Amino acid sequence: SRFADPATTKVGVVTIPKDMQEVSFSAESQRAVGSTIAAGDKVDLYVTFDDLTKLAFSNVLVTKVQGGIVEAADDEAAAAAAAGGSVTYTVALSAQDVERAVYVAEHGKVWLSRVTPESAKQTTTGTTMKSVFK
Repeated sequence: SRFADPATTKVGVVTIPKDMQEVSFSAESQRAVGSTIAAGDKVDLYVTFDDLTKLAFSNVLVTKVQGGIVEAADDEAAAAAAAGGSVTYTVALSAQDVERAVYVAEHGKVWLSRVTPESAKQTTTGTTMKSVFK
């Protein structure tokens, strides 16, 4: 189903900057630091299309998180299912970046990496099958 069970949903809310918009996308646990990213964290978003992976968005504010790891569950099977499933992340981006993020969510794959508060915006040249072993 498209809606998470409230017992397995962890929601945090962060105020978004006034010049930003919120957009949500889902990612499997292994694509998002084992589902340990929380509202208020800053992340870098890497995108993959066919034979290219590249950092697309740097130092992005996470405003909400739904799904993922269940901290305390009586039913081990329910906890395991929730921890291994998809998590919905809501992030704050500019309008132009929201457009790009929606395209990625529709046509590519997204990976999140948590960055430290001191992290500067990063850039990369991207990685292909040819360049991964250089």
